[in-house]
Amino acid sequence: MTKVELSLRATNIKKVISSRKCPFAVVTLLASESSGKETRVLGRTEVAEKTSSPDWVKTFVLDYEIGQEQHFTVSIYDQKNERDENLQQQTEVGKCNFEVGAILGSAGNIKAKTIKSGLKAGGLLYASIDECASDKRTLSLELRGMRLKNVETTLFGKSDPFFEISAMRPHTTGDTWDVVYKSDFIRNTVNPKWDEALVSVDTICRGDLDRPIKISVFDYSKKGNYKPMGSFETSINGLISSKNTGKSFELRPGIIEVCNVKLLEFGGESKLNIDSGVIQPQKPSYGHSGLEIGIDKLSMSSNKSPTKKPTFIDYLSGGCQLNLSVAIDFTGSNGDPRRSGTLHYIDPNPHNPAFNDYQKAISAIVPILEKYDSDKKIPVLGFGAKYGGVLQNCFQCGPNPEAFGTSGVLAAYNSVLKTSLTLSGPTSFIDIIRFAATRAVQTQVCELLSSDIIFITF
Repeated sequence: MTKVELSLRATNIKKVISSRKCPFAVVTLLASESSGKETRVLGRTEVAEKTSSPDWVKTFVLDYEIGQEQHFTVSIYDQKNERDENLQQQTEVGKCNFEVGAILGSAGNIKAKTIKSGLKAGGLLYASIDECASDKRTLSLELRGMRLKNVETTLFGKSDPFFEISAMRPHTTGDTWDVVYKSDFIRNTVNPKWDEALVSVDTICRGDLDRPIKISVFDYSKKGNYKPMGSFETSINGLISSKNTGKSFELRPGIIEVCNVKLLEFGGESKLNIDSGVIQPQKPSYGHSGLEIGIDKLSMSSNKSPTKKPTFIDYLSGGCQLNLSVAIDFTGSNGDPRRSGTLHYIDPNPHNPAFNDYQKAISAIVPILEKYDSDKKIPVLGFGAKYGGVLQNCFQCGPNPEAFGTSGVLAAYNSVLKTSLTLSGPTSFIDIIRFAATRAVQTQVCELLSSDIIFITF
């Protein structure tokens, strides 16, 4: 069982949202027969004010077992009554269904779907998943700005600045920034002093204190059209160094000063309020329940990035491309495929045919593996059969070198049994393994990181 973190954003949902444009999302984990879990609501995001392209800060933690399907629904609402938490008092504008394994198998661990509401459809909802790095620390950060640019357009007014912290998410299509924290705004000032920010270290940098983060400052507006006042890139270790050296970050014009920065540890348990799977940082108590680590200690030991053995999800997140092949045994030990009850017998019933053992194996295993093959182009091979009296231990099944998805693999398999092949023997995997090895070498020339999987059914 692996813990993964789900984050959400949407773009251009104005076609399905009202003029108020205050969207929030509700995530519901659907029932699973294999795990016995019932449908339950994981929680909801914060309300994004006056925008049709929200990038929600709140994330959701799920328990995921590789190979087990786990579906969830994301419902998007437009807040109609901010004083009433009842969803029936809000306006539902659309929903999308996702499967965790399908997201992990997509390029960059991101999957986009069109938001649908009845007969209307508009905008895209992006769901991304990363593995939780199990770093239980919390970043405590206090910032202040000095002589920031005044972007207020009124005659005597000043800006109402707030800041966002964005985490870098490495993807095969290019690194992206994911907003993980948003501060309150300070009214009418270009010299703001913001309250303490508390962010999970796991969420912000997956435990790597040298991973880049971005801090951006904006001028708040009730209309939602926030004006940028500057930004800079750093890391948690960069913030610690800034505090130790007294060096500020330039926004041009203006500077951002680190007033205080700490990493908080609480006896192996993150000081986070986890409500229905939603990470909601809250102010910790600095009593005997926890340990507060100061900057002097951090600079000596606590700022070392923890190391761990990479997991399957780590490789997917790092851009590893999986390439699946299927090999099928056509040796004579399977029995005459024309006789009912043998392993290769194809049920002639056109309406509800019963699967033979090979069809059952393909239908059970290939859908699991193909999720992690982003293009779903799967070579289907056969071995142990004779064509024209010549034994073939690595031949193409189907009319094309590659089949598309599980349905394509089944179609390729079914088509072979309609040809003139003769089941023969003996069983030999050597040519199949050579094919897989050659393909692995070829794909590694084109891709920086790839792994080839061959499913042999016999």
